[in-house]
Amino acid sequence: MQKTYQLTTFGCQMNLSDSERIAAVCEMMGYKPVKDDEIADLYIINTCSVRQKAEDRVLGMHHKFVELKSKKKDTKVIITGCMVKRDIRQNPEKSQRYQESYYEELKTKMPWADFFVEINQINKLPELLNEQIEIKIDEYFAITPKYNSKFQAFVPISTGCDKFCTFCIVPFTRGKEVYRDYNQIYNEVLTLVQSGVKEITLLGQNVNSWKSRKEGLLGVPIPKFRGNIEKDYLDFADLIENLAQIDGDFWLRFTSAHPYDINPRLIDVVANEKNIAKQFHFALQSGSNSVLRRMNRYYTAEEFEEKVNLIKEKIPGVAITTDVIVGFCGETEEEFLDTVKLCERIQFDQIYISEYSQRSGTIAAKFYKDDIPHEVKEKRKQILEEVLKNGLKEKNKKLINTKQKALVYKTERKTKNLIARTTHGKDVEITNSQNKEYIGQFVYVDIKDALEFRLFGEI
Repeated sequence: MQKTYQLTTFGCQMNLSDSERIAAVCEMMGYKPVKDDEIADLYIINTCSVRQKAEDRVLGMHHKFVELKSKKKDTKVIITGCMVKRDIRQNPEKSQRYQESYYEELKTKMPWADFFVEINQINKLPELLNEQIEIKIDEYFAITPKYNSKFQAFVPISTGCDKFCTFCIVPFTRGKEVYRDYNQIYNEVLTLVQSGVKEITLLGQNVNSWKSRKEGLLGVPIPKFRGNIEKDYLDFADLIENLAQIDGDFWLRFTSAHPYDINPRLIDVVANEKNIAKQFHFALQSGSNSVLRRMNRYYTAEEFEEKVNLIKEKIPGVAITTDVIVGFCGETEEEFLDTVKLCERIQFDQIYISEYSQRSGTIAAKFYKDDIPHEVKEKRKQILEEVLKNGLKEKNKKLINTKQKALVYKTERKTKNLIARTTHGKDVEITNSQNKEYIGQFVYVDIKDALEFRLFGEI
């Protein structure tokens, strides 16, 4: 009888990438995916801890799984992802005891869960479930993912973070930065390009801090290698410069970059390589230096703006997107206005705006008070949204009557028109074709009109 599984994913692109590897392991064990309205033999919940609401949604599944297990007693439920890991980092022995007590706490909160598995241990699922598979998986990154798309793919190159922003739980849930081997990344990207994938996004909590010792070059075609192989290690600029040399028509993207690790050489590589998308996403979080210090962000507003200006100088037309938190602990009106003024000067192509909410386990939760009222946070968010819209109206109008290369990736739900994405990450609604055969292909689009968040054009 066919064994079945359901996989639920919460959170970011990194979690989606993790789930592609989880799905691959499940199918290696002989499990088949089933829809939400069907009862499965195995349930895997890939959790996120960035916001408390994400954890609350998992805890809210209590009644669902109690009922399911009353109907099918041998059903197994596995919890993985960010919720499973809690690391105090400074003292390994103390950290291990803390982790064990945290597992006990999770079991109290989720008695319906059978196993709690750290994401980097997901390769041990067959052993945990007493399932036999033909190939032994040595480690997490050795798992070949079950990609959800034939033309878009996520490739994780690192996990964890060493920055310790005071508002962020990631260093405690994902642990220290661990960098994937150059050879492994190169081979995965090469295979994807050769199979026809058009858009590959490199992932990491702090993607541009990636490093690899030079012995990681073993097995890579050295004559094609670009950069200084005499230095002791390869950095992120070396990595993407060499991935961009792979033969094929594709775009390479990366997220999420930290401003501290953006340097002139990285900017030059993005500027010079045609296979690298002309878009940078790196989080500002605040335009106030005093708030940035409370956030432990490693840079000043002036340094951030200086890097933005250098990117714009080296890459004309580049798109720059960012994240901003409004209402961080103690944020005064003057500090918020510093953020507004900086955003007005930079004219971001997108701002992902979050209202600060205290996250248990973070440094901010321990040392600062969440003292900004919700209505003030909401108002500040609305003000920044207006700043973004006003800037985009002006920027996007400049694209009218230009020709843009774009990747068709879906259809618009209401109009059924094709939607494509430019190298700058901007969506274009194609008004003269609904031919789904274009999905997954690059096209050239004449831009005819523009709104704040969408362009319109014809193939």
